[in-house]
Amino acid sequence: MEELDLDEMRATYDRPTGKSVIRLIERLEQAEQDCVKLRNRLDAMRRQRDGYRHHARVAPAVAQPEVNSVEELDQLPVGSVVRGGEYDLVGEKIRHSPYPPHWCTIGEEVEAYERDLLPARVLYRPEVES
Repeated sequence: MEELDLDEMRATYDRPTGKSVIRLIERLEQAEQDCVKLRNRLDAMRRQRDGYRHHARVAPAVAQPEVNSVEELDQLPVGSVVRGGEYDLVGEKIRHSPYPPHWCTIGEEVEAYERDLLPARVLYRPEVES
């Protein structure tokens, strides 16, 4: 059996052609453009996150009602946002039809019950149409 000459094979297959070099350069340029787009999107998301954090820190300084019971939480309209509880959670009252409204935490990987949000400050209360 004839032995393979790996050096000769490498020389044959590693020799770039003009078309393959152009294709590789085009792919590299596209990858660089995609990288810039992703970096810009990430920067925008970080700015948005920082804005939310700023508003969440500043919001309690503004005169906002405090909620101390589950009954008071239940009276808030869907779309309301509160912050509070032992873990300083931010929660939003949402509704998924056909289920009744419930509270979910925002930006946390924690499932929270109403009692976990208490006592809380109301950060946002939507206008309720009469």
